[in-house]
Amino acid sequence: MKKLTRILLINWLYYGKQLIELGEINFLTGKTGAGKSTVIDALQIVLLGETNARNFNKAANESSQRTLDGYLRADIDGNAENSRRGKDFSSYIVCEFLDDLQGTFFSLGSIFDCRSDGSMQQRYFSYSGPIPENCFIVERRPMEIAALRKYLNAEYKTLSRIYDSNKEYRADVLAKWNVHTEQVFHMLKRAVSFRPIVDIRQFITENICDTAEGTGINIEAMQQNIREYKRHEEIAQRQEEQASKLREIAADYTELQRCTDNYRQHEFLAAWAGKEELAETIRQLTLERDANRDKMELLKQELSDAEKEIQEKELHKETIAAECAGSEVQQTENRLKGEKQNLISEQARLAGGLKVTLAHIRREAEFVRSLQEKIDDLPQENRFTKTKTAAEAASGAFRTMENSGTELFSAAEGTFRAAADASQELSQAVGETSFALGMQAQELRKQQSEMEATLSRLRRDIKDYPDGLLDLKQRLTEELKKPGREAEIEILADVLEIADGEDAWRGAVEGYLNTQKFYLLVEPAIYEEALELFNRLKGEYPRQSFGLVDLKKLREKEKLQRLDNSLANKVATDNPLARDYINYLLGHVVCCAHVGQLREHRTAITQEGMLFQGYVARPLRRQQMEDAFIGRKAVQIRIRRLEAELQMVRKELQEILPVYQFLDGTKDHEYIFNAVFLEQISQCRKDYLRGLEINTELDRLDEELAGLDLFWLDARRAEMKELQAEIDELRTQTKKTGQEIGALQEKVRALEFEILPAKEKGLKEKEDSLQERFT
Repeated sequence: MKKLTRILLINWLYYGKQLIELGEINFLTGKTGAGKSTVIDALQIVLLGETNARNFNKAANESSQRTLDGYLRADIDGNAENSRRGKDFSSYIVCEFLDDLQGTFFSLGSIFDCRSDGSMQQRYFSYSGPIPENCFIVERRPMEIAALRKYLNAEYKTLSRIYDSNKEYRADVLAKWNVHTEQVFHMLKRAVSFRPIVDIRQFITENICDTAEGTGINIEAMQQNIREYKRHEEIAQRQEEQASKLREIAADYTELQRCTDNYRQHEFLAAWAGKEELAETIRQLTLERDANRDKMELLKQELSDAEKEIQEKELHKETIAAECAGSEVQQTENRLKGEKQNLISEQARLAGGLKVTLAHIRREAEFVRSLQEKIDDLPQENRFTKTKTAAEAASGAFRTMENSGTELFSAAEGTFRAAADASQELSQAVGETSFALGMQAQELRKQQSEMEATLSRLRRDIKDYPDGLLDLKQRLTEELKKPGREAEIEILADVLEIADGEDAWRGAVEGYLNTQKFYLLVEPAIYEEALELFNRLKGEYPRQSFGLVDLKKLREKEKLQRLDNSLANKVATDNPLARDYINYLLGHVVCCAHVGQLREHRTAITQEGMLFQGYVARPLRRQQMEDAFIGRKAVQIRIRRLEAELQMVRKELQEILPVYQFLDGTKDHEYIFNAVFLEQISQCRKDYLRGLEINTELDRLDEELAGLDLFWLDARRAEMKELQAEIDELRTQTKKTGQEIGALQEKVRALEFEILPAKEKGLKEKEDSLQERFT
């Protein structure tokens, strides 16, 4: 359905801009003259694609005759208060529709470009979209036709159109409405409410004839004359008002001339004062430049005197230094200090090497301690005993090394060899345990994968028979099949069911039959052919013990009656071949309530799987009893069992994986206590002892230096120190003076070549301006 959702009116009669929201059912109510027909007439223009005046005002019982020009220029019935006559403007009537099936909007509309000379240009347009937010208004003015064309091309491209003829527009309207006949336009005309027909002539004139083209009274021309008269009356009134305004303007102009003369006088005085101020500024800047030049010359002389004084003091200092160098005490002191410096350098070098090695040992000790703490948190299991013991031994060997200083190298060599042996044993134990856990995790992952695959097949109702059984069954069936003969091969377990109420005996039946429940049942008529084929295929299944049951021979040679309390009664089947074979296998196996009854029979069994056979009592294997393959319930039983086993495997895998990952991450740690590092430690022990010897030698040199007579030498050194302080002070002063000279040079340069020329140029311009403006 196409629903009219909104109507936009711009410059339509007294509506400057009006956006009307519509619902499912809409009522236009109001007193006479409220504008109901105005909206209906605008709606007809867009919906009918006509601007004929005879369609207007049919929804009201009014005596006035409305026209398109009157609607556009807003002067119907002589009301000129809001008239747009004599103005350039554009009017819009736009209807927005919603296609509720597509969920899209489209809009139909008409634009009128009206000019002040009374001309008007109209176009219909359409586009695929709602009424825009700006309502076609840009900079407070509705778009004209040319601007609208550009806007639609930019926003909607091929989804918009401005029509050159009403016929094209009406055709597109019908297409958008999905209507295929123009009769709808006549229906729309009749849908507009009209008053009862009293005067047939008036009805024909108003509703059928086009008065604009008839030969009757030209009401429009009369109305136009009245409007012209009123317009000239208004013009005369406006001219009188303009004359009064002109007189006021003349008085204001005289006052303006007086103020202008005063302003010119003040402007001249201000300009003259500005010129004089600039001339004074130039004089002051010239004096500043000359003063800076004089100060710069004085500073240059001070700088020269200071440099000469520095040279004299440097020469005196060099003379004293030469006297000191020739002194025997000076030479002895230099020799002792040189020896001391060499020993200090050697000691620093040895201490640096000791610190590097000590850092390696501390890091190794910290690693072993941290590893031992984590290993100690492992579960108390036998498989971790060796690793825990090795970690404890290594931690004990390194315990004293973690916080030791260089005095560690005074320890016996055996201390370091014990640490090396302990770390080697720890590395080996971690590697072995990690390898064992890795193999176990690998096996558990394999079991998990196999169980998940088996569960996937079971959930698709595919039993997990031994590998190759289903393949063998299919090959036998296909190769034994002949035209007119179906070869039905069945797996014994597939055609058996545990009898109703006998689920407690399932384990005994499953366990006793064991692999016999996987035997294949073949019709006796094709058994010999099947046997030959099976004989050829058996080599392809070397690891399986599949069987082919000979029911023909069985029926000939054996009695197939079953005992009343035999295990065969616990099994039900509709297959006669399976029934005979089960009677043969289980018909003589007596079911006993408890173990004490077993010896009363040749072959007997209990629900719990205790079997008495061949005068031997033995339990059936639990796995054989729990592997359910018989009957429809077998799949669900195996699913429950496998899910429980899978949960146990996952739990065990979750327990060992973190331990394995931890140990595997540490097994590649390179323990530094190897043969090469032990040799390095041996050298460090020697370096440590040499460091102690150096301390003794340094004490001896300090005693010899303290015994020298340095009174004269110290006096000469004090004098050189004082001279150096004076030289440094002079150099600081000369540097400061040089910087000050450079700053003054920059000021003089700026004043002479930049500031003063610019000011003088400005002064010349002010003088020229005064000459030009006030002479």
